Parts: sequence; C-alpha cells; structure tokens
Amino acid sequence: MKPVRMMKLDENLYRITARQQDEDSLALRYGLIQLPSNGRAVDEIPGLSFDTSWDGCEEMLHDLEEEYRSIQPEKIEGMPEMKKAQGMRADSFGSFFIRFPISAEEKFYGLGEAGKDHLELRGKIYQNFTKYQADEIPIPLIMSNRGWGILINADGKHFVDVGCTDERYLCCMGGMDELDVLVFKGNDLSELLEMYTRLSGRPMVLPKWAYTLTYIAPLHADQFVVMDHAERFRNLAIPSHHISLEPGWMKKFYDMSTKKEWNLEKFHVPRWLEKREKPETFLSALRRMDYHVSLWLCIDYDLTDEAERRAGRREENQYEPWYQHLERFVNAGVDGFKLDPANMTDPYRLGEQSPSTLFGVCSNGVPFEKMHNINQTLLPMQMYEGFAKQMNKRPMLHYCGGYTGVQKWCAATTGDNGGQMGAMVWLLNLALSGCSNTTVDMDLYAPESIHFAFLAPWAHLNAWSGVRQPWYAGKEQCDMFIRYAKLRGRLLPYIYSAALEAHETGMPIIRPFPLAFPGYEMGENLITQYMVGPALMVGCYTDTLHLPKGDWIEAWTGDVISGDRTVSYHPPKEYGGALLMKEGAIIPTQETEEEMILNLFPGKQGMWTYILYEDDGESLEYEKGAIAKTKITLEADEKQIRLIIGECQGDYAGRMPGRNWHIRVHDGRLLEAKMMNCADRISNIEKIEDGSLGL
Repeated sequence: MKPVRMMKLDENLYRITARQQDEDSLALRYGLIQLPSNGRAVDEIPGLSFDTSWDGCEEMLHDLEEEYRSIQPEKIEGMPEMKKAQGMRADSFGSFFIRFPISAEEKFYGLGEAGKDHLELRGKIYQNFTKYQADEIPIPLIMSNRGWGILINADGKHFVDVGCTDERYLCCMGGMDELDVLVFKGNDLSELLEMYTRLSGRPMVLPKWAYTLTYIAPLHADQFVVMDHAERFRNLAIPSHHISLEPGWMKKFYDMSTKKEWNLEKFHVPRWLEKREKPETFLSALRRMDYHVSLWLCIDYDLTDEAERRAGRREENQYEPWYQHLERFVNAGVDGFKLDPANMTDPYRLGEQSPSTLFGVCSNGVPFEKMHNINQTLLPMQMYEGFAKQMNKRPMLHYCGGYTGVQKWCAATTGDNGGQMGAMVWLLNLALSGCSNTTVDMDLYAPESIHFAFLAPWAHLNAWSGVRQPWYAGKEQCDMFIRYAKLRGRLLPYIYSAALEAHETGMPIIRPFPLAFPGYEMGENLITQYMVGPALMVGCYTDTLHLPKGDWIEAWTGDVISGDRTVSYHPPKEYGGALLMKEGAIIPTQETEEEMILNLFPGKQGMWTYILYEDDGESLEYEKGAIAKTKITLEADEKQIRLIIGECQGDYAGRMPGRNWHIRVHDGRLLEAKMMNCADRISNIEKIEDGSLGL
C-alpha cells in the first residue's frame, strides 16, 4: 500500500491520500471538486487523528457488498456508446479504509438522503451509491457538531460506518477507489457547509419565476388542456409562472434517444415553427400569460465522452453531446427540463428501455458501476452549461438524482417517494448536505403536505396522474391550496433572498435545527420542524413544537408564544401546520416591483438585522457577483422601535434607481424609521395591532 500523505491545502483544509495511480479522481478530473492550487505536506492534522490499517476491512467490505446487493443484474448487451467490460473488475481500481476516533457526545450530519427517518447519523452504516427510491442523492459529506467534517473523494460505491461496528470510530471504506479524503474545520455546521460548497460549488440560483408554483401537467394532456389549466390558475389568482410537460409531449413515449420529436397531435410545434418569435405556438401563448415551460426527459446515455472533451483530454467528441439535441426545443421557447430518474438512478433496472449494465465500460474506459455516482452530477452539469451557453441565462433544471457538487447545477426533488413526512426528512438531510433548492411531490389531498410543500425552497404540484388539480379537490382543499399559493407568492422576495444568500455563503434556504440553532439539545434530531430563511419556522406532522429561547409569533393568529420550552400545538383548520416568526423578524413581501413591503415583528427589547439579497432574477451575472444587498436593522426598547434601511451595497443590471418602502409594523409602539439610500423613500407606515403575518 502506498504511504499515506497529508497536505494542508488552505486554512482549516487538509487532504489525506494514499493513491497508487498517477491520475486524480474522476470528481477532480471533471470539476465536481475544485481544490486550492497550493498546498504543503504536513505530519499531522491538529486535533484530529486517524487510522488506515485495519486488517478486517476487506472482509467487512465483502459482507457489506453482499448485504446491499440485493439484486444481481444479468448480463445484457450495451448501447453503441458502451463497451463490454472484457473481464475488467471494478475492484482493480483499488480499495481504501480510514477511521477517525469519535467521542460519545458527538453528533453527525450529512450524507444526502441516507437518513430516511432521522437527521443524526450515529449507530448505522450507510452505502453511498445512487439507488432509485432508496438513496437517490448520496452526498459523500459528513459533518460533526464538534467542528470538523470530511468529504470523501471517492467515485464509486463506498460505505460510511458512523459508530455502528465500533461506537468509538467513524469509518469510511470502499472497494473501487484509493484513499482520498478532504478534512475541514469550522466553528459550527454553517462554517462546515460553507467549506464544502466552496470545494464542490455554491448552490445555483433558479430563475426568480421558478420560486413561485411549478405545475406539472397531466401525462397525456394536449396543448389546449395545458393552456386551459394555465388560465384556471390565473382566474383563481394563483401565483404560478412555470408549467412542466410530462413524456406525453414526445412523439415516441419515453424516448431516450437524441432523435426526439414533438407529438404533433398534442403539441403542434412542427420544425418550421420552432422559433421563440413565432406567436402561434402554444409556447408563445403561455409566455404571453407569463408562464415558462419545461420538458420532461429521461436518459440512458454515456456522458463521459463530452466530460472528457471538457476536461481537455479529447480534442473532438466521438459522438453527439447529450445537450446538443435539445437546443432546438430551447430555440422553440422551452426554458427548462425535468430530468427523470429513469435509468440514471437505477443501475439495476433491466429491460428493453435500459441497455446499461453494471458490467459495461463507458467511453472514458471506466466501468459503468464506478461512473454511476459521478454521472448523477455530470448530467445536470452538462445540461446547465449547455443551456447557459445557448441562451446566456439560467435554466430551470430539476432532478431527483445527485452526488458531489450537484447543488451547483440544478434543483432537487425527492422523486417518486411522495410528499409526506419521509420526503420532508429527506429535504432536511439534503439541506445538511449542501443542497439548497429542494422540493417534494405535493399531496394535494393532505393538508400537512400542502403546508410544508409550499414552504419548501421551491414548490410544485405534480399532477401527472389522476385528478390532482385544486379546482377538482373540493372547496376546502381548493381554498387551502389557494391560500398557501398566495402566501408563497407574497413571500417571494424573502425566499429569493435566501436563495441568493445560499449561493454566496452555502447556507441553504431551509435550515434544520442543528444548523439554525447550534447547541439546542432538543433540535439535534428534530425532523418535524425547520427554519425557512432566518426568521420563519415551519412545523408539520406534529402536535408539539420545540421552541428555542425568545418569543415566537404564530403567523396565523398573531399569538405570542414564549420560547425555551416545548408546547402543544394544533393549527387552525384552514392550515396544515405551524408557521411562526422569530422575534425581531424582518420579512420582505412584494405586490409590485415598485414597492417593497417590510413586515416587522420586533421583540420586547433588543437589536436584530436582516440582509435583503436581490439580483436581476434571470441572467448568469449572479455567478460573477452581480448581487445587491441591503442591510436592515431593527431595534426596540419599552417605548419605541427604530428601523434603519441601509444603503444598498452591490449592483446588477436593471436595478430600479429608486423604490418605495411600505412599512408594516406589527406592534403598537412608536416607530422611528430612517432611510440611508437617498434614491429610495418610505411611502407608508402601517401599524397592525395583531401580530399575524397578515397574509
């Protein structure tokens, strides 16, 4: 075995390697991880020890493989771009083992969707290998609440034992990679996430319109059904600007080829109409109604040829890059894609539509099984970069698969796992793994699902089957749906600000309690509550709420609940769960572009700050730092409240030179307000006696 080397790459960032091969990992080759260019050898990592020499590793790996490989794929033919493995074994790439001593009090978080009913990871062994409906986004990141974390730079399947076999150790092992682990340090989980997203990419920001409601139309709808549903949303005053079409849009149902065609009997977009300026297409009609359209895709394709070219290892492609055949649909007016899991997240799925096999070799010479995790990020990466190059703006991409760095390229869903509590737990674990733009398939007929799905980072109603339209769900459900949709529409500035903050800092839009309230013991494994941004708390699937210190204002009624305790809670019948504001909350809402509404919920005494992030909502300039930030300060004592709206820092194209600020203070004390930006003005100050959010 090659001697273990340690490098200090940056302040609080170290690398532990024992590579026998000259080349780096595929994750590094293809840019899923970006490391500092400089580093120096060190003899130790201060405050952290490890061991790489456990003799029982090979036997344990064999047992774990047998336990997890419940389905043995049969040998089948590969597609033209795939070759048969010709006897190459995946384990010829090497194996690794490393373990770190851990204390009995430490708590561990991360690993993407590995935790299905819990946040804290101790006491179990987890397999990091993308598997449909089991673990579709396995992020090889694990963080300790004691201020350290590791990113396992392994391409293939590997395992993480969090104090299960031996409660004294955190162990990482795999049979397809050599040892390569990045260790980083920070004061809390937020600093560790900042470091992870610095290495693997900050979360992308969706187009601003994508943070309202997405509607996924029925599977076999035609263009007139889709436009009728779009009109119904408008008539009900439901804020929605995104419609996604299921595979019925294709001439060949579930067409995985690069020869797709519109189903002209349902969506009449012949080739001679495939231009955005053609007003007679249904795409143009929806755009005039202020909707954007996405198309469903599934894929069974070798992405490694294009990845090799982008990595500078090939001058020309051997075959067509995957995104290339989609350019014509974007030219016609499509603004995004839903990437279905299909064969990408399920390497064991066999049949006529699934020629891939674990025994195949990809265009880059790597066995398919070793590429499987990496493919989950290569797909949205190539889609995002292809669309960005073609249109010079962001696409709306969402996918239920993922691996290291996926947050940089697309939004995530919990796929076909429904919209109930299990899906909510996955959202929390994804947030603790660096993913910010996440959602679930809302269950229109379950109030709790409506509640938390509309208060997820982005919201969508997947009406692909059955009768899943709000106007058919009965008056009570329809009214609730509309109520939440309007709430989300008004909260758009607040949610979008949190999305931009995530891009700048790595702090996700939703914040599980271990992230939002470090050291709060009741929140260490809390799966029924989370924060949205810095000030809003969501509770769901529970009749008790755990409240940290301070006062909390119930959004539906305005009741003030003192914190530092656990309380019983039942929402009003019109709502599906709890929504509370933290004392000192500053929540921007908006009715028009010209006027920003600032909702203030001051506590009895103290000072609170909030930063409003804004950009143009569509271009790629946010990646270059074209983001405006306004610091807002709220201070209160027994007699009065003082508000300071600071001068805007930063800029972006199209920013309004002046803005009206409508102040809503949910308090009876005297308000003194000061505006630091001379171009803006306070148009109105409104005092609201009750403390409800007023939505």
